[in-house]
Amino acid sequence: MPAVYSDLKLPFELWELVFDGLDDGYDIHSLARVCHGLKSVATDAIKRHANFTKLHRAATLDSYESMLSLLDRAESSPRISLAIRDLTIHYQIRWSTASNVPVPRFLMDILKSLPNLRSLSLRISSDRLVSVCLRAGLLSLVHPHLRSFNTSLADSSDILRFLQQHPAIEDLSIPDLSVPDRLSIPDLSLSLSIPDQFLGVNILDLPSSLPSLRILSCGLETFMRFRRASTLTHLHLRLYVPQTLETIGSLLGPQLISLRLGVLERLPDLHSPRVVWSPQDILTRFPHLAYIEVHMFEPDLLPHPIQWQQKRDKWLRTDRRTPLTVAWVLEEDAWGTLLDPRDTDIVRQLFDEVAFDVLRHWTPHIARIVYGDSGVPDTSVTLNASGDNVARGDNSSLGEDYWKRV
Repeated sequence: MPAVYSDLKLPFELWELVFDGLDDGYDIHSLARVCHGLKSVATDAIKRHANFTKLHRAATLDSYESMLSLLDRAESSPRISLAIRDLTIHYQIRWSTASNVPVPRFLMDILKSLPNLRSLSLRISSDRLVSVCLRAGLLSLVHPHLRSFNTSLADSSDILRFLQQHPAIEDLSIPDLSVPDRLSIPDLSLSLSIPDQFLGVNILDLPSSLPSLRILSCGLETFMRFRRASTLTHLHLRLYVPQTLETIGSLLGPQLISLRLGVLERLPDLHSPRVVWSPQDILTRFPHLAYIEVHMFEPDLLPHPIQWQQKRDKWLRTDRRTPLTVAWVLEEDAWGTLLDPRDTDIVRQLFDEVAFDVLRHWTPHIARIVYGDSGVPDTSVTLNASGDNVARGDNSSLGEDYWKRV
């Protein structure tokens, strides 16, 4: 082993005991970087800590009992509290101020006991419980290592301050941030010329407060708050209107890598020009887009907002280095028009037929089609070697959050 160059002239065996006594991975790695000798001594400690963290990395709180259990483990073992990185709080139980269950206090104690939290999902169904938790300061706690925040809590000054105190957040999922009642944006393309103060952006400059933000899941109004986010590459809009694609293309088209569109909020006005995009529009307006996922309530693949079966111009040339993957996802509570969404065999047969039609015209620009019929993409197809049918691909990486991992 290399010599340990330190003012503390200790045998290797004692340095190993020092590493064994460290509970926090940040401390272990910091000490290992002091010199080459300590890096060698730290190898076993780093491996043990990595295995321990893997076992205790994630925790889910969905009941009063689960809160008590986690709090007991965190207080009895500092090593466990330091190892927990991902915390999910999904409390769907009815709660009132007359309840003898001190949920707000438990949540506060739990969050205070987890200094290395990197991911926090906070979803509470009871508005009364949310109000009490906020008054207790649930969102006033600062988590220095937080990178991902997912919440169902409605817009409030507490949420905005929380975001401002966590500039390292890279992955954000929040409900709509309200805009003034006097402002209505039926056509989002008009919003390009609306001053920021009318969109409420002057309350908090969200893009500059979150300089590392890469992944955003939100509604239309919140998206307009982030319209100048230069680091944003993965976007999920939970609802969209026919003009949404034009707005996204104008604001973020050159930088997006992954785009997920929720269900269409409303169909175009019959008296207004139809807003229908072709695959060529997607390929040219979003030059770096590698994945687009469109959710629907109807399994008919109505051409809103994209007419996927439009044939390719044979003279089409693009500078794209990455082929596009297209995903169609039927919502779990879908309702049918031409097809019965409850008959999954018919729905999947339709997806296969349309996928073959798209791939034979658009390969290699569109190289893969992904689809699912229960709200989640679960099947991948490509054009087979002979080009006369589709072939099943590897589906192991697909899932609800696949759009984030592209």
